Amino acid sequence: MAFDVDTTPATARDPDAINNRTGETPPDTLRPFHQDEVVELIVPARTEHLRLVRLAAAGVASTVGFGLDRLEELRIAVDELAAVAIDESDPSQRLSVHYAGARGTVTVTGRVATTATSPPELHRVAQTLLDLMADDYSLNVSDGHLEFHLVKHGTPDMNES
Repeated sequence: MAFDVDTTPATARDPDAINNRTGETPPDTLRPFHQDEVVELIVPARTEHLRLVRLAAAGVASTVGFGLDRLEELRIAVDELAAVAIDESDPSQRLSVHYAGARGTVTVTGRVATTATSPPELHRVAQTLLDLMADDYSLNVSDGHLEFHLVKHGTPDMNES
């Protein structure tokens, strides 16, 4: 069995694909998600699945042009909120997470069944991390579900066009 493998470096095939100095995708190569392109991830509400929640967030952020620093900040914020949601639920429940991206911004919402009647108080460290890493976030309890909402913007120059 023979395979054709293109060994040409990616930068030689498409030199504008990645800005090697900043790690960001140049704005003219970005394709924003369409309204119906929401990524949905449903995982058991257990901590061992947090890596999947972070990975999906990173994938969407990469698609809309986040640089490495902003991408990592998003991963940390998503991890904190998803961990709180999982801690407030029964491990037999499922955590549903939706990711939406537009040019330079990622919005993440999550939902899991809970018996709590109000959102949990965040640990001081988690609160500090979220205040530093997220542009906007919230935790709410509604109809027997703990819900979180997170907004993260990419680099400022990406949002100015």
